[in-house]
Amino acid sequence: EWERAGTTASRFGINTTVGVLGLLDPAADWGMPQHSEDFGQTLGTYDVAEGPYLYLPVLGPAPPRDLTGFVVDQFFDPLTYIYWDKAKTVPVTRFVVNGIDQRARSLDTLDQIERTSVDHYATVRNLYRQIRKNEIANGTRNFDDLPDIENLNFDTNEPDSPRIGF
Repeated sequence: EWERAGTTASRFGINTTVGVLGLLDPAADWGMPQHSEDFGQTLGTYDVAEGPYLYLPVLGPAPPRDLTGFVVDQFFDPLTYIYWDKAKTVPVTRFVVNGIDQRARSLDTLDQIERTSVDHYATVRNLYRQIRKNEIANGTRNFDDLPDIENLNFDTNEPDSPRIGF
């Protein structure tokens, strides 16, 4: 986590100075990956259960843990406190534009899943859970959950073993 924090702090410093207050992203050109974290991931790191899978029409996948994380993130996002003419124009506009952008980025993938899967809902739910589990683990894999190969009792040294498929 400290390495990721250092990368994020470096990105902030570079993009604030060289990137003209964050309007440009020179840190990406210099090979510094962007990390996106949210409070739902923090809860997952501390083994808070995901809860039942919910799919809300506007928000998309929102299990209780991630929905709670989304609400908490709104309180810590400085753009939610910007008012323009006594209305929340900036945060609402950003929320809508981000939603449209995310939908546009995932439209081809979702269309392909809908065409090729037997159960579209179960496939999207499974993919969402796998992606969130990977995000919570920061891309590291836990091999402790895998079955022990030695217990599968495959014996490939027997000369009399039948050949499967031929």
